[in-house]
Amino acid sequence: MLIPRVNPIGSGFFEEDIAALADLDITHIAYPMLQDVEELDAALEKMSAIGIQPKIFASIETARGVQNVDAIAAHPSVCALLFGPSDLGLDMGIPLAAAKDITGPALYYQRARVITAAAANEIAAISMAFPARLKDLEQVREHVIHGRNLGLTGMMAFYPPHLEIIDDAFTPSTGQVEKARESVEVYESAAAQGRAQAYLADGELVLAFDYEQSKEVLRKHGLFERGN
Repeated sequence: MLIPRVNPIGSGFFEEDIAALADLDITHIAYPMLQDVEELDAALEKMSAIGIQPKIFASIETARGVQNVDAIAAHPSVCALLFGPSDLGLDMGIPLAAAKDITGPALYYQRARVITAAAANEIAAISMAFPARLKDLEQVREHVIHGRNLGLTGMMAFYPPHLEIIDDAFTPSTGQVEKARESVEVYESAAAQGRAQAYLADGELVLAFDYEQSKEVLRKHGLFERGN
């Protein structure tokens, strides 16, 4: 899927950007530096006027955007939130190295706001794989896994060798899928038989939390399977 990035309204380039997309079959657009839903509605109105009605990957990379992220995430045209630490750090007077450090405290609150807003509205939360040393693939792996564990549902890449690392981190493994299938099967079987407890073949207890998490693993696996 092609997701072009346009310049925002007020940049002097927005109208030219969307005019270049008018004759293309565009279903999704990445919109940077989004401040609030009023700006988004104004951009969508201009796009609609030339026949473009896309879903929006809304990039949250300003302090004002973070303040308004709940309303942005709830907008019916928004299908994903993109967290931009570098520009957000610049907007807030945070040094670039601190803003890029996903394990550091500088933008924990802001990142958590974006991830929570995305989860509450059942849309994707995506950030950038952008550690201090781009060619240190072990550092990149730690960076990506940390982001996944914070609740991000995906990451973008600047550097092609990062793609495989991102794919590995966010794609359920064969073992995870097999365990998830077994967990769903034994839990649903126990429920159908009126049993209060369900166990895997190795004796591990399957709780309601495990059941819901397993369904999510299978849902993600299905998405990746269809994507291939």
